[in-house]
Amino acid sequence: LLYYFASTIYRTVIAVGIILFVFYQLPVPLVGVAMAIVAVTTWVFIPTGKFVRYLATNGELLRCRTRAVAISILFVAALVTGIGVIRMPEHLRAEGVIAPRNMQIVFTREPGILEEVLKGSADVPEGKQLLVMTNRDLLTRRQQLHAEHNLTRIQYRSALDEDQIGGKQAFAVQLETLEGLIKEIDQRLESLTVRAPIAGKWVAKHPEHGLYSHYQAGQQVGIVADVNDLIVHMAADQKVGPRLGKEFSRGNPIQMRLRGRSTHQFTGTLDRISQAAHSQLPSAALGYVGGGTLAVSSEDPEGRQTTEGFWEIVINPDLDPTAGKAPTVTGIPLFSGQRVVARFELPKRPLAAQWWQRLRQMIQSRFES
Repeated sequence: LLYYFASTIYRTVIAVGIILFVFYQLPVPLVGVAMAIVAVTTWVFIPTGKFVRYLATNGELLRCRTRAVAISILFVAALVTGIGVIRMPEHLRAEGVIAPRNMQIVFTREPGILEEVLKGSADVPEGKQLLVMTNRDLLTRRQQLHAEHNLTRIQYRSALDEDQIGGKQAFAVQLETLEGLIKEIDQRLESLTVRAPIAGKWVAKHPEHGLYSHYQAGQQVGIVADVNDLIVHMAADQKVGPRLGKEFSRGNPIQMRLRGRSTHQFTGTLDRISQAAHSQLPSAALGYVGGGTLAVSSEDPEGRQTTEGFWEIVINPDLDPTAGKAPTVTGIPLFSGQRVVARFELPKRPLAAQWWQRLRQMIQSRFES
């Protein structure tokens, strides 16, 4: 009897593996579907028909047929009840990374040559000077405008002394125009000094760039992030994301653990779920390139552009309020960039409903690929 059950399980696992391999690898998925239909017919419908016929017509059960039928019906009823009626817990999982809630990417607003820079990583207040650049073209243009402004002011005074009404008005308009241009140049020169947009930790993007390096306008020079106020950015694929948006209750706690550290577990609450799919990962660590589970485009050098849409989920970890400035949960220090696995608890459903939905998702994903 033990050999019978063990061999049956072994053959089933091998056959299911072959069917799934054919289903996913062959360019025509209908071959795998046909194999699955044949397998279900061979292993389920035909044996069931033989068993019913055995109960109804076999002579060996002549004296105990009623009892055999009753036991069989009870067994089937228990099986159907256990699989199709009793509601069982259902969970979905997704991966994410810990990130600062407040983070600003710092860009240059004007091209220029780097003269001063705050190197390394340091805690900075809002408005702290991060780097200073110079632009000789702007300085030269400012000197030219000041020279024209001084000349025009002299001409304006001469027109006033000689009571030239037409010349006075023309020079007044010209002075106003020059003052506007000088003000614009001063603002552009002021923007060459890049300051921290928020209070936090400053991290230069290219610390190897030394003084007198040239930067283009709009070039990223670093980030400023508040590392003491952290959130968890999750990326859920198309099998998980839409279901969480519809079925997950926002009041339920979310169980999380640091990836690779099963003992470091903590909880959190849902902040928001995106209403539509995204294609740009919040971190490259969530894609294949960074060891994540989402496929990314080979044309993206940063490894953040996904080949399929995903749903972005933001979770607020339950931080320990007595831990001081360092963000801590249940005695575990959290740091930006750590990878997290979250488990979402959905409303209970029978196992048959859960299996049926997973089968539909598998078939749908294969036909859409």
